[in-house]
This record gives sequence, C-alpha cells and structure tokens, in this order.
Amino acid sequence: MSSYILFPLVTDIVRRIGISGFRNLGPFIAACPEWLAIVFSDEVLKESGNNMAKYIEGLRLAALDGPSVQTLNMLGEGAVHNLHSYFAFGNFYVVCGNPEDGKIINVVFNEVFQNLVESH
Repeated sequence: MSSYILFPLVTDIVRRIGISGFRNLGPFIAACPEWLAIVFSDEVLKESGNNMAKYIEGLRLAALDGPSVQTLNMLGEGAVHNLHSYFAFGNFYVVCGNPEDGKIINVVFNEVFQNLVESH
C-alpha cells in the first residue's frame, strides 16, 4: 500500500464506502493483505452493518490472538443476528473465565435447538 496517504484517512475512506454495503468492499479485500486488514478493522465493520463479517472476523481474531474484549464484542454484535455467532459467543465467554454468563447463553441456545444438527 502506498505511504502517500495517511492510514487513518485511508481507513475513513474505506469505512465510508462500506456504509453503502459490505459488498462494495470486495475489491479492497482482494487487493492485498493490508487492504484486507483495513476492511476487517473495527472501524469499518461497525459501519458496514455486516454482522456475518463481524462474526467471522471475531472468530479469526480469537483464533489468532486468543479471546479478548475486542473479539467478544465482535462476536456479541453478530450474536444478535446469527445463531452460530450466539453459540460461539457463549463458548468464548466460558473460555474467557466467565462461565456463569457463558452457561446462560448456551442454555438459551439449547432451548432453541436440542442439538447442533438442528441449528443448520
């Protein structure tokens, strides 16, 4: 990526493009790893409104860096709209040392689905 444009300015431009739809960010994702990182940054994902992307990026960051507040927030935002994210959110709560809340989340998931096969 060129160093002529300041990083925060590039992020803001990509964020504004993402507001009109996550599909408009496809060329940036395909361009190079630097642009991919910008597209999947918190600033851009919050504005793009793509909860599935937040879920996938939350899982990726959790696997790469380990569970953190950032990954839990991303999974939590996706959990409202996606049952798989809800399930992962509950499991990460348990892993992060909050088993009581994680158990509550998973109990609610199990009330909706008796087993994981039904959730597909």
